[in-house]
Amino acid sequence: MKHAKHIFTLLLIHLIVASCFPPSFDFHKRLNKDQLKKYFSVHNYDEVPEYKLVKIRMRKSGPVPHEYERSHRASPEQGQDLYITTESVFGHTVQMQLRKNDRLLAPSFKAIRIEGEELPEQEMDTSYFPVCHYIGSNGSLAAALSNCDSSSPKGLSGLLMLPDGSVQIQPVDQDLAEIL
Repeated sequence: MKHAKHIFTLLLIHLIVASCFPPSFDFHKRLNKDQLKKYFSVHNYDEVPEYKLVKIRMRKSGPVPHEYERSHRASPEQGQDLYITTESVFGHTVQMQLRKNDRLLAPSFKAIRIEGEELPEQEMDTSYFPVCHYIGSNGSLAAALSNCDSSSPKGLSGLLMLPDGSVQIQPVDQDLAEIL
């Protein structure tokens, strides 16, 4: 879609802690064995835990004011924070401003490349590491999400903490999103 303000992404939300929510339609029965393992960490259809498919709307927003300065790793094009909204997620409507967590790695963080015993260790340039982790809270809801996965550039992965449990968020692959 060409909407500049909204990026629509279908996400698979796999319930980690829940027992009283109705299951989704039989989406999992359309998955092959590899997809069952990827999305649910199971091998058989009858082992799939309760889950719900939820559409999450995201839009880029200005930075959320906070007391810390941005790390040197955050380039201007990475400076966008996110605002997310959802339909009901197991009884909770989510509307939350997420800010980039550019302090996930310490400023003194160093990455070392080791390529065998004969070659010397090389310190890698860490200035290119993307800042793709987001955190936020809104009342009794909190989120720690990431869009670092290059195989799913429009999806978010991570955890959404609700008052009555945690929900794992995982994007649905494009070929599966088309059948929804």
